[in-house]
Amino acid sequence: EALTGMPADELARQPAEQLDRIRLRQQAMFFSDPPGHTRKRAGLAGAFGPAALGERAAGVRRVVDGLIDGMVGRGSADLLTEFAIPLAVRVLGDLLGVRADDYERFKDWTAQVVAGLDPAVGSSVPVHIVLAELDSYIDGLIAARCKRPGTDLISAVIGAEHGLSAAEVTANLRGLLIAGYETTANFITNSLFVLLTHAEFDDVEI
Repeated sequence: EALTGMPADELARQPAEQLDRIRLRQQAMFFSDPPGHTRKRAGLAGAFGPAALGERAAGVRRVVDGLIDGMVGRGSADLLTEFAIPLAVRVLGDLLGVRADDYERFKDWTAQVVAGLDPAVGSSVPVHIVLAELDSYIDGLIAARCKRPGTDLISAVIGAEHGLSAAEVTANLRGLLIAGYETTANFITNSLFVLLTHAEFDDVEI
C-alpha cells in the first residue's frame, strides 16, 4: 500500500494482471536487495558516469543562468518555487527527454506523488492515480525512443545490455524522477538556509 499509493481495500480488488504489473513496478532498485539491486543499478549506471554527466554540465549551467537572470533586479524571489523546483524539473526533464511543453505536467505529477506519500502533507489526487498517469507518460517516452533513439537517459537505458524488463525500466525511471526532484529542490534551499544562518560561513562566496 505504501509503495503503490493505493488503499489496501482497493488494491485487493484489482485484477490479477494489474496486481502483477503493480508488483513488478515496485521492483525498482530502491526497493531491491542484491543481486537484484546490483543488476538494476548497472542498467542505469552508464548514464551517470563522468563522461555522460560532463556532456550535460553546459546545459545545466544554461538553465541555472536563465533562472538567475529571471530573478536579478527584482529585489526578492522565492528560491524554492522560482529556482530550486524549476531547476530540478528542467534538468530531470532534459535527462529523460521530456518535451519543454510537458514540464508543467511533469512537475505536477512529481509534486503530487511526493506530497501524497507524506502523511503530513497529502495530495489532492490519490497517489495511485498519479502514478498510473506518470507511468503511462514514461511508457510513451520509452516507446518513442525505441523508434527514434536520442541522447537522453531513456535512449541510453534502452540501448544498453542490462536484462531489465520494460516494467523495470519504467519503475526505475519513475523512482529516479521522484527521488531526484525532491532531493535536488530540498538540497538547494536547505544549503542556502545553512549558509545564511551560520556565522562560520560568512566568508563563503555564493
